[in-house]
Amino acid sequence: MLTPTTHAKGALFTQDGATGNKPCMSGVIELPDAATLNIAGFLKSSKDSGSKYLNLKVSERDPKSQYAVYGRLFRNERMKGPKSPDYTGFLEIGNGELLRIAAWKETSSKDKKVFLSLDIQRQDHEPKSEDGLPI
Repeated sequence: MLTPTTHAKGALFTQDGATGNKPCMSGVIELPDAATLNIAGFLKSSKDSGSKYLNLKVSERDPKSQYAVYGRLFRNERMKGPKSPDYTGFLEIGNGELLRIAAWKETSSKDKKVFLSLDIQRQDHEPKSEDGLPI
């Protein structure tokens, strides 16, 4: 499970032919204790600005589990340098606790497919929308 002190890595891969309510991206998060969680991304558009973002759902690999965490991933419009993440966002893990999620576009050396490399860690500030207001 994700906790306020979790620092985890993961990856999101494009799902070809995803339509309807199916995720356009899916992958895994690797927790420090060697456990893994599923992560799915659903492409959405902001009602106010029309900008696109990924609506995220994190769940345990056991389909019978009730554990689920939700969040969002936005294009990083404030990149400070070449190592800045391409996307940033948050996962809400309960009781108002947030984890920061950062993602970098990478290309697989094996099959040359583009994927997102994820870094998840403690959120030190409240996430803001594109207009600077808290989400």
